[in-house]
Amino acid sequence: MKTITNLSKDYKQAFKYPIKGYPTVSISIEFRENQLAWFLFLKWGSFSINNSRIAVSNNLLDQFKNIIPFGIAIYGPDNIDPFSLDAWTRGWSFNILNSTEILT
Repeated sequence: MKTITNLSKDYKQAFKYPIKGYPTVSISIEFRENQLAWFLFLKWGSFSINNSRIAVSNNLLDQFKNIIPFGIAIYGPDNIDPFSLDAWTRGWSFNILNSTEILT
């Protein structure tokens, strides 16, 4: 598991993450103040996810585990979903899971 540590308090953030033996995944997240929530946009080859609400989860992408070799785990204080612009600097973590971790 790799924790993405460079997330900030910006409304829109984007980064790329290399998947060992596979193409790089492009991830964007966006905070929507009117919904007090973060949303995920992901592109990996021809696979994409758009506008998926980010919630505390051991693997947000579990339903796709037979399609993609990685996952995303979100952890936060008291298992509450990230609801503020500064969530990533106040205790929530965004983690990339490898192919072994998504199976457990």
